[in-house]
Amino acid sequence: MKKIYTLKNFLFLSALLLFVTSRSLAGGIINCTVTGSPFCACDVINVDYSVSGIPINPGNVFNVQLSDATGSFAAPITIGTLVSTATTGTIVCTIPCATLAGTGYRVRVTSSNNASTGASNGVDLVINAQITPTANLIVSPNDTLCDLASVTFTANVTNGGPSTTYQWEINGNPVGGNTPAYTSNTLNNGDTIYCLVTSSDPCAVPAQVSSDTVIMVIGSTALAGSIGNTETNTVSITAATDVHYPADCDLMASLTPSGASPLNGNTTVAVTIDNTVSNYNGQPYVQRHFDLEPANNAATATADVVLYAYQSEFDAYNVAAASASLPLLPTGAVDNGNVRISQFHGIGTAPANYPGPEVLITPTVSWDAVHGWWVMSFPVTGFSGFYIHTAYGHPLSVKLDDIIARNEGAVNRVDWKRSSETSGDIYTLQHSADGSAFLDLALVKADGGTAYSYLDEHPYNGINYYRILLRDAAGNMAYTKVVSAAVQHGTGFDITIAPNPAHSSITVRSYGLEKASGTITISDMTGRTLLQQQATGNSSTVDISALSPGMYMLRYSSDAGKRSIRFEKTK
Repeated sequence: MKKIYTLKNFLFLSALLLFVTSRSLAGGIINCTVTGSPFCACDVINVDYSVSGIPINPGNVFNVQLSDATGSFAAPITIGTLVSTATTGTIVCTIPCATLAGTGYRVRVTSSNNASTGASNGVDLVINAQITPTANLIVSPNDTLCDLASVTFTANVTNGGPSTTYQWEINGNPVGGNTPAYTSNTLNNGDTIYCLVTSSDPCAVPAQVSSDTVIMVIGSTALAGSIGNTETNTVSITAATDVHYPADCDLMASLTPSGASPLNGNTTVAVTIDNTVSNYNGQPYVQRHFDLEPANNAATATADVVLYAYQSEFDAYNVAAASASLPLLPTGAVDNGNVRISQFHGIGTAPANYPGPEVLITPTVSWDAVHGWWVMSFPVTGFSGFYIHTAYGHPLSVKLDDIIARNEGAVNRVDWKRSSETSGDIYTLQHSADGSAFLDLALVKADGGTAYSYLDEHPYNGINYYRILLRDAAGNMAYTKVVSAAVQHGTGFDITIAPNPAHSSITVRSYGLEKASGTITISDMTGRTLLQQQATGNSSTVDISALSPGMYMLRYSSDAGKRSIRFEKTK
């Protein structure tokens, strides 16, 4: 017999099927477990799951959900998924990096087909926030030292964990031990120091970081002083001392106790750089000048002094010296023998206001190629102001109104004037064939007048150089500037160079008793031979175009004698 199902029958059967199915799902469960707590944000963890009593259909997706820090799933975050129909397995999950630290986190697993939400793992999970270690160096006393001394570096670390490890490095090479501080007294200028810090905190990312890098500045990298200002420092001198300006460690001067009454105790060193090249008694002096003032025995203390100056300061002086027909300070890193220093005893601020006597100093001069400055060394007795100028000019305090030389046929005449003189003053006229090596020619005592003349009846052929050594009754000495006069019919043997300075070639002419051609040799100021050729008769042309700009010495040798003349090669 055929059954006929009505709508009522259909609804009843559907309700019955839903009841049976619901009873089946309600009896099922998804359990999960996770081990390894505590965790860090960003950690990858494994969540194991098992399903019982729930049919898992094709296309099912398992999701692992993370609660908030209190264990609430009101707003869960999915941290891992797995497409599977297996009723057991492991789901790989990643804790979000932005997860806040907490101790009450839970996880649970859900399925999509059939849809079911599992129970939590049942155990609180601890999640710590991800941290980043940092390290910065504290330097004591500091990273700029005027002189080599002991320096301590301390690593100031955050998020280093309970067992931070340290690796110190200098210029990329490991030094020191596993300690938060490192001390050294053997550092060099320009050394780089940093510390590699490894955090023991499991949530540190990255685990190892480098501190900031300290670049050490030790010693002098510049000379003290700024235009229009005076910089001063008082130091205790007990041994050789490089005196630095404390604000920036710039080098001021160097003092070494020596001699009969060695400098000792507090000494004030002042460096002044004038706005422009100044003059005193018609003579220019270098803008950079110095005052050295010991607190003890300033008038009698003895020491070796080293002063310093830049080439640019010499260049500025040379412009003024050239216009006054005075010798020039050296250029081209080669000393030309012209550097002189006037020392004014006592305390003052300019050549005119020191109360004590003046001393003319011929220093030992060298070029410091490493730092790019001139070095002038000399011993002193008594302390005072120091002013740099050139040779053959008298000390700044000596005033000679004029000195001139001119040729009068076979003789040369030298005239000089002084506006005032004192009893006991002596003038020694000196003569040179090359402007460098001078011999006494005549001694003239002051007679109370103001004008003097002398006839040189036996000049050399060619250019003759003259200067006067002034000596007063107290024994103070000073030189005038050098003047010259040329003669072509004198006695003896001599040579001339023209032009001087020269750019590409010079002409060497010989005069006098020469019987055969000579040899021309050109050397630098250290004596190193650069060019050599035979002279051609009484007039020879020498090609100097291959020489670098600077000062050179030409030597002429023949059977009549030897002569030397200094000349300048220009750009």
